[in-house]
Amino acid sequence: MHAHNADSATNATNATNATNATTAGNANALGGIAPSGYQGSVRWALVKADGSGIIAQSGGISITGHIPGGYYLDFGSSIEGRAVSVTESHANNSGGGGGFGVSPCGGNGSGSPPDASVCAVPGTNDANHLFVFTDNPSGSQTNEPFYVVVF
Repeated sequence: MHAHNADSATNATNATNATNATTAGNANALGGIAPSGYQGSVRWALVKADGSGIIAQSGGISITGHIPGGYYLDFGSSIEGRAVSVTESHANNSGGGGGFGVSPCGGNGSGSPPDASVCAVPGTNDANHLFVFTDNPSGSQTNEPFYVVVF
């Protein structure tokens, strides 16, 4: 039994810097899992239709490329293996009811990683980037505002 800097450690295997560890197995883990084993924070952005900027966001996200109906977003850190969702926005009464799609960048053209696309804009084909495309109701790529969320 170890109890460094603990006010009370009745049944602690390891309670480094714990104020009270009555039955703690390890005060540096939750259920035996280190903090790094849990999901990070949800990241999101509301992107302008013309690709000129981000209206609102959780932080650290930027637009690194734009083509009509296509947006390259840099999340500043890896989003590999994270769930991603994109949905239409009606910011400023816009939004035309078309389709939306999203793909992580960083693919190699051979299916690795399996969910990633090869992103063409220089500097975007890595695990920090997403490509979002927006279509109008007739299926043509067109600029639309949208929300993107990485869980």
